[in-house]
Amino acid sequence: MNLVRWLRSLSLLSFILGATIPSAAQTIDDLKKGVVKITAQTKDMGKVGTGFVVRVEKDTVYVVTAAHVVEGDPKPQLTFYTRQDTQYPATVRNAEGKQEQGLAILVAKVPPDVLPSIEALEMDITTKLSGGEDMVTIGFPRTGGQWAVLKGSVTSREGRSLNLDANIQEGNSGGPIIHNGKVVGLVTARGSNYGSGVTAASAQDYLEGFNVTPRAASARASGATASAPVARQSVDPPPSDRARQITGKDGAPMVLIPAGEFMMGSRDDDKSASNDERPVHSVYLNAFYLDQYEVTTTRYATFFQETNRTAPQYWSERVLKEHENKPVVGVHWNDAAAYCSWAGKRLPTEAEWEKAARGTDQRL
Repeated sequence: MNLVRWLRSLSLLSFILGATIPSAAQTIDDLKKGVVKITAQTKDMGKVGTGFVVRVEKDTVYVVTAAHVVEGDPKPQLTFYTRQDTQYPATVRNAEGKQEQGLAILVAKVPPDVLPSIEALEMDITTKLSGGEDMVTIGFPRTGGQWAVLKGSVTSREGRSLNLDANIQEGNSGGPIIHNGKVVGLVTARGSNYGSGVTAASAQDYLEGFNVTPRAASARASGATASAPVARQSVDPPPSDRARQITGKDGAPMVLIPAGEFMMGSRDDDKSASNDERPVHSVYLNAFYLDQYEVTTTRYATFFQETNRTAPQYWSERVLKEHENKPVVGVHWNDAAAYCSWAGKRLPTEAEWEKAARGTDQRL
């Protein structure tokens, strides 16, 4: 479904909130097992950066990072979260020169007793970031300590580039940009209270160009069957163990959208579809909860009164009285995102919205 259509429905028909169901694979400790400290040495100085594991194969670990982290050192040292007192030598398989957003692939041989404690992070190439999404990065900033967790948000996307509202420091470069427990990008640069990176999709293309297939990437290819991603299915509790309906912090009823694959996009013969809606492709989503109904005028009034935010332009006491249980309209995207944060939820992604809208018969 076209993102423009989705945003239009958001502004005209109000908004529905989603909440991702946390899983064991999304805990910070599990994520840290896939984040690597990189120590590089040049003629002039030593430097520290971040990378993350994208594949573990037999006795070999594959790590991706920003190219400038290892510039000048073909054999940097790696330190893993579960073996913080030991450095393991790595080899730079490829580095994209002096490109500002260039990436690099590192390969290291690791002892058999260490391998089970290393986690390849899952890359999410299906979530289309557009701005406002919350994010976390783990790395080694100068003032933040070891495997420091930094929270922020994605402010915008420009092509393969992501702009970040987060206090990215020297040492964070090469670290994963994590959203909903999965890698959606990679940090490539820092600034004053902001940072930038590249999307997971562009990182995956780069890796596969050198015959390195990231974890779970093959399962997302078009035509994958529902039975293929067994590892991802195993982290979700059985349906019988999960409530099919819950009540959100704001009092709104939420319904369960089960985990699984669905066919996303528009057919070639759909003349009303835009080019970026094609082709139809298979997308896997973890289970999540979605508001059963649109946010009402009354609930939205409670939000802006408690947070002292500006009311919608059309707002009046008469509107509140006459439309108290009707969907709130005229809400800007930033205000919708703020409501979500206040309610302990978030806006659904394009894929989540489309899966819920298609229902069980796959029609919009």
